[in-house]
Amino acid sequence: MENQLKKNSFNDVPLHITQALLLHMFLGMFHNDVEVTKLTSRQLTSLVSLVKTTKLDRPLEHFTAPPEVVSDIRNLGGGVGPGQAQQIAQLRRCHEYFIFAQSRIRTVHCLHYLCVLYGSLIGAPIELAADEISCGTMCPSEDLWKARTLNEWLSLLKDKNIRVDSKFALVQLSNGSNSYRDLWRDLNNHTLNKEVGFRCLLSLLMSLNGYIHSERLELENCHDKSPGMKAAHWRIDSRTHIETLLKSWESCFVRNNGVLVPRGQNVHTINQSPSLKLILPLLSFAKIRKCVYISPVLNKVWFRDWDGMNDEMKNLSRDPEALRDSINYSLDIINLWIEIISITKDAEKTSVRTPIFFLTCLFTATLLISEYLYNIEEWAINYIKDPTRAPNLTTADRVLWLRTETIFKKVEKNLLPKGSNNASYSEFLRIQANGALDVDILDDAIARLALDTGDLKPIAEIILSARLSSRCLSLGVRILADAPVWPIALVFAEALKARATSIHHTQSKFSPTPVSSVGSTVNSTAGMI
Repeated sequence: MENQLKKNSFNDVPLHITQALLLHMFLGMFHNDVEVTKLTSRQLTSLVSLVKTTKLDRPLEHFTAPPEVVSDIRNLGGGVGPGQAQQIAQLRRCHEYFIFAQSRIRTVHCLHYLCVLYGSLIGAPIELAADEISCGTMCPSEDLWKARTLNEWLSLLKDKNIRVDSKFALVQLSNGSNSYRDLWRDLNNHTLNKEVGFRCLLSLLMSLNGYIHSERLELENCHDKSPGMKAAHWRIDSRTHIETLLKSWESCFVRNNGVLVPRGQNVHTINQSPSLKLILPLLSFAKIRKCVYISPVLNKVWFRDWDGMNDEMKNLSRDPEALRDSINYSLDIINLWIEIISITKDAEKTSVRTPIFFLTCLFTATLLISEYLYNIEEWAINYIKDPTRAPNLTTADRVLWLRTETIFKKVEKNLLPKGSNNASYSEFLRIQANGALDVDILDDAIARLALDTGDLKPIAEIILSARLSSRCLSLGVRILADAPVWPIALVFAEALKARATSIHHTQSKFSPTPVSSVGSTVNSTAGMI
């Protein structure tokens, strides 16, 4: 690229140079070196500019004429003999055109993923939006892209009954049948009823995440509206529209044999599909972000500002209903991780196979669940101090509290016991936290008493003794830092430790009743243990 810069010409930048820069962006963006992190924004802007200058975001046929196709190429394959060199050359040109077109498309889409995630992380505008991508999409059949030889590719065309008998048919196949911008507009118009592959659905889901972020950013930049007016506008207008878009996407996903709920045998399918392992957490991530504005928190994490992160977490509690709405989606992400690790039965192997986007969603979910639980614990403290001034804890809150406790037990079963791996980074953070990450597991019988009707004081004592907010952060640290393949996982783990320390310092001013004492109190009071 530097050579081309000297010549003041970007017309002949090879595709592999752009791909190498994209890989460099991936590694730099998820690095744990703050100096590398500071360069990310500028480098991402430069890479998007390069893609637009070299017109990678536009269809290949606008710049490169497709090879001649005189008859259905499926009929020329399979029995190609030594005397048919011309046919072999023609077929090879068709195959190479398909591979080159798809390579360009996939490069642009991967860049779009990075732009959406980075914009969401730091709260900045998205550099490459869906409406700017006028090239095609990934071909619906991923097998065609993965075919290792020309004959394998031709055989797949025949098996899938895909007819390629003209330049137009070859261009359509190479472009994935549709312009991505048109597909995105179909989704917005609720008319997306075409057959599309999981890779294309992943791109549309990333674009949906980008749309949610852009809508939120536009609203937050309206300085003439008060925080209350912004919250009302989001709930009444923006969120309603986003929910209809998500339902349209889900409908298309299910029609294309997608799996929305990980359960039973379909977990194996999810675990073996890289696209599904990204789609399911990112779908929950989109639903979380339709409820709460998480970018300000993630921005502070990105720049390792733990005090700023703790301040931003307080802002989430200003709309307790929105925070509560986000928790079930957050728990879905944790539950998906449990289902996947239950197959491998190996935390380290699961870490190696967990995509970085999934880890980012997992980290976000952990922060939100912990904050929600922390608010419930604050209610418990206030109720014990003065029951007349504290509002009643709703049944919905108690049910959600118990669901989180149940899911945490499942997580605990799939992790190494605390202290078993003294060389792990999570153990290092646990020791550094000085007790903030050390939480005992609550007995099931005592936990279920949180749903009991009647005197709320024993329930408040149970909630305080369980310290689920800190336990949530402790489990998150162990998930992220026991086998950190991606360097930024260590940054995420540090952030969770910093949050746990802050909660510990706040709650240490109020000494909760030990779990054993709670059991005795409830036993004598209600006779239920």
